[in-house]
Amino acid sequence: MFDLILLPLFFAWRNSIRARMKGQNGFVWGFITFLIFEAFEMIGFTISVLGFYHVPPTKDALSAFVSNPPMASSLFVLFCGLGGYLLIRFILDRMSGKRVNNGQQE
Repeated sequence: MFDLILLPLFFAWRNSIRARMKGQNGFVWGFITFLIFEAFEMIGFTISVLGFYHVPPTKDALSAFVSNPPMASSLFVLFCGLGGYLLIRFILDRMSGKRVNNGQQE
């Protein structure tokens, strides 16, 4: 649950603060961060199933893999989601806009 709900929400909160410092809508950028984090996790899960699973895919075998994944697969999926967060953070950092420091605009 931590890596599916709480971690993306924390990263969305961090990027919403960064967006507000740039003069952008923090809610929109937080929502984008949450969606991209989850999308990158899905991509990472697909890659991990294709890469870590070496048995012919049957329905029972795949359900066993999903219910008890190897630790390396879980970490790979988590780092893929982290890459999504860093992508949105990079986009926000490259934006020009007002920057507010301690209530004063620069």
